Amino acid sequence: MVSRTLPSLRGARTWTGRLLILGLLAGPIGCDGRTTAGARTTADVADIAVDSVGLVADIAVPAGAEAEADEEPRRPDPPAEIYYDLTAFDWYRRAEPLNVAGRPYRPAGKPEAGLARRFERVGEYQGVSYYIEEGTDPPYGAVFVPVAPRYWLRFVPVEG
Repeated sequence: MVSRTLPSLRGARTWTGRLLILGLLAGPIGCDGRTTAGARTTADVADIAVDSVGLVADIAVPAGAEAEADEEPRRPDPPAEIYYDLTAFDWYRRAEPLNVAGRPYRPAGKPEAGLARRFERVGEYQGVSYYIEEGTDPPYGAVFVPVAPRYWLRFVPVEG
């Protein structure tokens, strides 16, 4: 009997794909270990899987995809300052709007998690820096103020 080893396994995605192929190839074998007419033995299927898995995985995965799949997504950089208590600012305490380029914005709802989103600082109003989602063009549909680590309070334009 010829001894075979699995091709090098780099990354969980490749490993999962190889297991899936092995399972598909082993399908014709009965659960009790006996083969059905025309089916292959478990050893035959394992040999075929080892021979074909490397070829299938190498063709199906684009170059560099394994490295990208193994990397964790980069977390957005935290803002320079977090405003835990906006009531420390007179304009907010008096229920005045946050003004962005002469346009008033009011808080909308509760703070929301900004886990996967990326924000960029675009200005400051009376001591409070405000941000937009990266790639947003003016006039802004919403601006954001960081109120806790990874949590942002959305401000929307005042209609009227």
